[in-house]
Amino acid sequence: MRLNKYEKEWIKRLTSGKSLKHKNKLFGPRKNSNCCLGVAVRVCEVQVDPNIFQVNLDDFPDVTDKIRIHPNGRINQDKVTKKWKKYFDSKNIDYDCLMYLNDETNMTHKQIGEFINENREAVFIMA
Repeated sequence: MRLNKYEKEWIKRLTSGKSLKHKNKLFGPRKNSNCCLGVAVRVCEVQVDPNIFQVNLDDFPDVTDKIRIHPNGRINQDKVTKKWKKYFDSKNIDYDCLMYLNDETNMTHKQIGEFINENREAVFIMA
């Protein structure tokens, strides 16, 4: 699957090591402190209240029109590669989204970016 410039930049920023992981909100107290979806919002240069809790990105069409992710950052577990399956519990739907990887695992942004890049068909909406 080909990525557009926004999707490439999102993965690049996550894997750069410069983005600090923040939990439970899109943005942390510092500009480079975000949840993985907050990084997507910053890549798309969308103005959002910095105090907003993680929400459905479908509420921000300026983001989802540019970065083609599933609603709520959902991940299609059927398309996740074997290497990454250990992070998911298919019996609990709350564990099949990017917010879970960001907030409830020890994965770094670099690892989340690598996950996204290696599981494009699971993360992105196929055109």
